[in-house]
Amino acid sequence: MWLLAIVVVATVIAGPIGFLISLGIIWYILSQKNDTDTSQTTPPEHHQRHIETLTPCIDILCYFSLKYEKEWNPEKVRYIKGLFKTICQTSIEQDFLKNRLKLNTRPDLSYNISLWLKTKPSTDDKKIIYNAVVILLINTCKNAEIIRQESLSFGSNIGLEYQYCQNVVNEHIYQQEEPSTNTSEIEKAAKILGVSIDAKIEEIQKAYRLKIKDFHPDRNTNVTPAVKQMLEEQAHLINEAREILLSYK
Repeated sequence: MWLLAIVVVATVIAGPIGFLISLGIIWYILSQKNDTDTSQTTPPEHHQRHIETLTPCIDILCYFSLKYEKEWNPEKVRYIKGLFKTICQTSIEQDFLKNRLKLNTRPDLSYNISLWLKTKPSTDDKKIIYNAVVILLINTCKNAEIIRQESLSFGSNIGLEYQYCQNVVNEHIYQQEEPSTNTSEIEKAAKILGVSIDAKIEEIQKAYRLKIKDFHPDRNTNVTPAVKQMLEEQAHLINEAREILLSYK
């Protein structure tokens, strides 16, 4: 209403020239207001680029957080927020992280890995995310074999060296396990096959067949060299465990 009043007064006082001047003033006022509104609602360009880089990283960690435990808990949320604490420094980025964690659905793992690799992360960045994934797996999946398989597969997919990935996952698993210096050879073998130390030959053979079938080459033809090496190592452990148990019978 007050803008219309400006036009009327200017026209009465200065005629057509006043009318044109008043239109120019109104246009300037409105353009300034639009610029202000836009700056308040649209994040700066560098924030937008930063968020685009963060998105796949957050989704990757969310995927592994919920793969074996389908519900969030305070420990998981604190851990992921802690990882991004030094990265998400602005209120825009912090709100984005908080809202991203609340999503019920998100792109699948392979898509997020591909999206993240397009941002050309450094080797150090890859190692940070890899270590975080291993820790999340160890705290949500209690099967050491699955943890190794998942971890080494992820490490291979993001382009980390196999030996580095293996060292990291073995170190984390070792730290989680109780000291077993007094564990005998037969007890270790029984644990690998998931049988008791006094299991019968038939039970040992049955457990062996169930374990080894997942590592057979015919069932793992489309895997990376790193994953193939990991599968071969696991198969060797299973074969060795069977031989040890049978040697005591």
